[in-house]
Amino acid sequence: ALEEAFIVVDENYNLMEANFSAKELFPILNHVPVGIRVPKQIKELFKKENNKDNIEIDKKFYNLHVQELYNKELLIGYAAVWFDVTENKKHYDEMKELKIQADTANKEKSNFLARMSHEIRTPMNAIIGYSELILQEKIDDKVEGYALDIKSASNNLLSIINAILDISKIESGKLEIVEADYFTQSLIYDIMSVILIPIRKKGLKFINKIDTMIPLQLYGDSLRIRQVMINLLNNAVKFTDKGSITMSI
Repeated sequence: ALEEAFIVVDENYNLMEANFSAKELFPILNHVPVGIRVPKQIKELFKKENNKDNIEIDKKFYNLHVQELYNKELLIGYAAVWFDVTENKKHYDEMKELKIQADTANKEKSNFLARMSHEIRTPMNAIIGYSELILQEKIDDKVEGYALDIKSASNNLLSIINAILDISKIESGKLEIVEADYFTQSLIYDIMSVILIPIRKKGLKFINKIDTMIPLQLYGDSLRIRQVMINLLNNAVKFTDKGSITMSI
C-alpha cells in the first residue's frame, strides 16, 4: 500500500515482491515473475544507496533506501524503497543558485573594498599629517586644542576604516601581515593620542607603565599591534565608569 516504490529480492536478486508503485516506476517488472532475477538495470540501482546523488528516473529524482534482510545471521535478501524527492531537489537547486549569487555578490563587495583600501586611507593619513604640521607651528591654545581634536578624530576614524577594510580583506582572502622595522616610541605615542580623548571625556585617570628595557626599534606589523592595543584600551574605557585605565607594556 506504500505510495513509494517498494521492491524485495532474495540474496541472488530474484524478485520476491514489487508493489504497484514499483511497477509504475519500472514497467519492466510487470513482465518479471516472482522468483526470477530482476533486470540488470534494477539490480544495479540496489547498489547506489551509498551514492549521495539522487537517482534520476524519467526526469524525476529519487532517494533510495536499501535494507538488508537476515534470517538470524544469514543474509536472505534486500528490501528497497524509492522516495520521490523531485520537489525537494527543485527547492534545493533554487536555494543553491541563490547561495551562489549571494556568494558572488559578497565576493565582489569584498574585492571592491579591498581595492579601495589605499584610496580611503590616503586622504585620512593626509589629514593626520596636516594636523601634526599645525601642531608644530606657533599657535594659541585654542587652535592647538582644535588641531589635537582633529588629529584624534582622524586617528579614530582611520581605526574604524582599517577595521572595515580588514574584515573585507579576510572575506576575500587577501589579509596579509606586513612586517617591517618600527619605532616603539612612535607607536606608543600614536596609541596614546587616540585613547586619551575618550579617557578624558569620561573623567578617568590614565596610567602608563612602560618598561624602560623595551628596545627603541622592533620588527613586526605595527598596524596590527596598534589596532590590538587600541581595541583593548577602548574596551577598558567602555567598561570603566570611574577610576583609572592602565596601559602596561
